[in-house]
Amino acid sequence: MSSGESQFFPRKPETIDGLGLSELAVVDAILKVLSMEPDLSGRKISQLLGLDGNLIRGLLGSLKEQKLVVRAAVTAMGDFCYRLSEAGHTGARIAKENSRYSGPLPVPLDAYIESVKAQSIAAGTPPTVESVSNAFSDLIVPRSLVEAIGPAVASGKGLFLYGKPGNGKTSIAERLARIFGNSVYIPYAIAVDEYIIKLYDPIVHKAKEAIPGLDGRWVAIARPVVVVGGELTLDALDIKFNPTMGICEAPFQLKANCGVLVVDDFGRQQMEPAALLNRWIVPLEKRIDFLEMPNGRKLCLPFDPMVVFSTNLDPAALIDEAFLRRIPYKIPVDDPTEEIFLALLKRMADSLEVEATQEDFKYLVQAHYHNTGRAFRYCQPRDLLTLVRDQCRFYGDPQKVTRAAIDRAAGCYFLPISGVY
Repeated sequence: MSSGESQFFPRKPETIDGLGLSELAVVDAILKVLSMEPDLSGRKISQLLGLDGNLIRGLLGSLKEQKLVVRAAVTAMGDFCYRLSEAGHTGARIAKENSRYSGPLPVPLDAYIESVKAQSIAAGTPPTVESVSNAFSDLIVPRSLVEAIGPAVASGKGLFLYGKPGNGKTSIAERLARIFGNSVYIPYAIAVDEYIIKLYDPIVHKAKEAIPGLDGRWVAIARPVVVVGGELTLDALDIKFNPTMGICEAPFQLKANCGVLVVDDFGRQQMEPAALLNRWIVPLEKRIDFLEMPNGRKLCLPFDPMVVFSTNLDPAALIDEAFLRRIPYKIPVDDPTEEIFLALLKRMADSLEVEATQEDFKYLVQAHYHNTGRAFRYCQPRDLLTLVRDQCRFYGDPQKVTRAAIDRAAGCYFLPISGVY
């Protein structure tokens, strides 16, 4: 999908049956909410559980008749505040023994699977040179790199970005999700048998404004970009069950569905590179993943992120030919040309509000690159000009580039051995 919003839209269900959950599961959720915060209005309970107000009113009326809740007060809007009865507290305690999950009600597994298929990165129109270029509009990326990345994105398959450190491989990978469209809808949680899998993660998912008519159990997010680095282990790719809370946590690849999963610093994880790729042979080829629940049930789930391996190492030295074949696109991210480097200096000076001239930049290039044989890196204009700005602030000088400031910044930034950094 080159641009625009997802065509998938989970609307508010009008009946309890439309939730795809048992009425008992909904009742347990209400009792748990009231056990943690008594005297809540029906409207507040519906908001916390992601339910339509009409549905919650009927349920609360039924719970009152069963003497599980009592009305504590009348609100200004004709609503009621509710609290648990003694029988209600007993019911809440039993419900929390199974799971202490609290939040919007989960959606059935089948509904989640259908949502991924409908919003898949491969479901839309193929990317164009223009859409790929637009995704990198805040970077300076050579046309040759745009044309190399475009077909890889169109394939939706794995991608290797490799090259020297500091050339923006991670920055490029993080922006690939922009090519596939603006937003997708994911559930806060998924119901599988007696378990609840938490999917929405505010650390990696960027929520958008609430949309009228949206089922409150779902949230609109920007296409996800999940970045994992040296901390990645094989265990992190499995569903994690917290026995104390009775809640399952979705693994990284599930959180990245319909978006991009970046394996940063590939080759520096706490496992052999081949072990990770062995784990993902079937997912990378078949676009499905098999995950095991705490009760031993195997789930067949969509594997829909575009997986980007970013490394400073030579891919051929990391894994054998059989694995490389499963990641068909290997794209080098080369050092910037001098022209691009100068353009980056100008852009960063404007961004950091540091006054500089083209002559200042040419001095930097001549004195600290040409004269030393040092290679350009995409990150260096930002880093060096930040050091210049820091010096100006320390000495109380105007934020202006001078030759002396350049030399001091370079002296701090670069190692004395030419070409090391």
